Amino acid sequence: MTLAACNSPEDKMKEAEAARIEADKKIAEVAADTNKKAAEVQQKAADDTAKLAQDGAKKIDAVDAVAEKKMAEAGDALMKARADLRDATTKKLDTLDKDVVELRAKLEKKTSKAESDKVIADLKARSEAARKSNAADIDAATTTTFETVKKTIERRMADLDQAVTDVKKRT
Repeated sequence: MTLAACNSPEDKMKEAEAARIEADKKIAEVAADTNKKAAEVQQKAADDTAKLAQDGAKKIDAVDAVAEKKMAEAGDALMKARADLRDATTKKLDTLDKDVVELRAKLEKKTSKAESDKVIADLKARSEAARKSNAADIDAATTTTFETVKKTIERRMADLDQAVTDVKKRT
């Protein structure tokens, strides 16, 4: 019987080393594959995050554009409302000023010239004050204060109109 059939310790060592080398290769392959998959997952996550950020930015831009458009529309509406109020008050003041001019002659027939001059001068001063106050108030009006300013001007105009009406009653 020969001893060649038995594996010698040296052969066993070579088999062990070959097994270790094979195991190291497999470990390296698995590690490389795992690292590659991890890198792919990280890249996909980065791509998904970038896409989400881009989509979010687009939505924010769209919302900002709508808000800016609405702000511009509000500004335009305020400018139009100011112009309309300015025109209306100017026309009303012009009408009241004409009434005051017409009242002078009638008032002089009912009262003295001095009294008539005093009343007419008062009406003209009130008209001019209303004109200046209205212009300043209209120019200073904002979208949040416009309605209050409009009511103040309407009240001022009604007071002046009432003063002219009161003088008309005296004639």
